[in-house]
Amino acid sequence: MNFYPLLFAIVTFFSTLLGGVLAARYRNNIGILAAFAAGILIAVPLFDLLPETFKLAVNVQVSLEDVMSLTALGFIFLYVLERYLSLYRAHESQELRRIGRARGGLFATSELTAHSLMDGLAIGLGFQFDLHVGIIVAVAVICHDFSDGLSAFTVMMSSGNTLRTSIACYF
Repeated sequence: MNFYPLLFAIVTFFSTLLGGVLAARYRNNIGILAAFAAGILIAVPLFDLLPETFKLAVNVQVSLEDVMSLTALGFIFLYVLERYLSLYRAHESQELRRIGRARGGLFATSELTAHSLMDGLAIGLGFQFDLHVGIIVAVAVICHDFSDGLSAFTVMMSSGNTLRTSIACYF
């Protein structure tokens, strides 16, 4: 029996947990941690996945306009969702007021949980394809999930959830 998928799944769990523990430990600097995690989560799609998507689109004869249209639609969807769940609202005086919404943190954390499930499936499928592919996918997911752990915790805390609720989302 091949134990590598299980081993890498456990390491992935601890990578995510380590990101959350680091965020909990340094929660007084939550803005810096959130910016770091967001930078990682935005940089990977923009600088790695999007160019790869362009290459694949050309190979399968899909127009780059279609790829960019779908990318823009995805961005707009996430923007509207973020505005609905936003922590801040502009008022008539044009100042931003914090409106902590626990549901925003819970929604984002549940989205990251579903995302982690897909990461686990990617690891399993990688190992089904080939041992080396599985290892490459697993290492990429392990590195990526550290920032997911940071993100989940910082979003929960920034949304007005308590430390206890934020930690409970990991278990």
